Amino acid sequence: LAWLPRAVAGRRIAALGEKSAKAIPVRVSLRWVRFPGEPARTPTTHDEGYTLEDWMKLFRNIFAVIGLVSVLALGYGYVRIGSALASFDPEFPRVYTEFAKRLLESGDPGVAMMWSVPVEDGLTAVDVIESMKSLAVTNNLLFVGESPFYKQIEAITGEKYRYVNFLSFCDARVGRLMLEYRNEYSGFMPCRIALVEDAAGNLKLYSMDLDLMIHGGKELPPDLKESAIRVRETIR
Repeated sequence: LAWLPRAVAGRRIAALGEKSAKAIPVRVSLRWVRFPGEPARTPTTHDEGYTLEDWMKLFRNIFAVIGLVSVLALGYGYVRIGSALASFDPEFPRVYTEFAKRLLESGDPGVAMMWSVPVEDGLTAVDVIESMKSLAVTNNLLFVGESPFYKQIEAITGEKYRYVNFLSFCDARVGRLMLEYRNEYSGFMPCRIALVEDAAGNLKLYSMDLDLMIHGGKELPPDLKESAIRVRETIR
């Protein structure tokens, strides 16, 4: 086929005269006009519009802009996050790594936030409680009470229930340091340890892992950090 730009086609039609132009059939495309009887010519690259190379250049430029924006965003995030993490406790990577590991293993954040210790065989619940009270006195912790949860269940349902008891301990000096630092830390007070009997009759101790409070964020004041670590080690 032969193809002509519209402007050229207009001049050709004018030259033929109005009568001749009406008599000659013309095939029209969106960009070009073809006249019957004219020699065929192959459309040029310009006639075909954008080439593959043009599209590649366009996409390359788009990706370059996206890459630049991504680099700027990463740089900004690094500066912001880096400045924030600079004040965090040096142990925070280890703490969150261990927490993530426990979370992946259990699939439960409640389990990941706790530590547990099985009670030695042959020890009864009374033996464990008396031993814990003795250790508390030795380490300047005050035993502030217990809540025999299993008795409450039995009183409500009238059915026997497995042994579950909540024991509370406190160090008033450490508690004061925590409250002076943040009122929200009152939620950690007093320190609670649960003595729980499982379905098989085995006893186990459960308590909240204080590492997240001690090392999980900005470094605590030295006196509070030292005291909190001492309480954590006593509880464990």
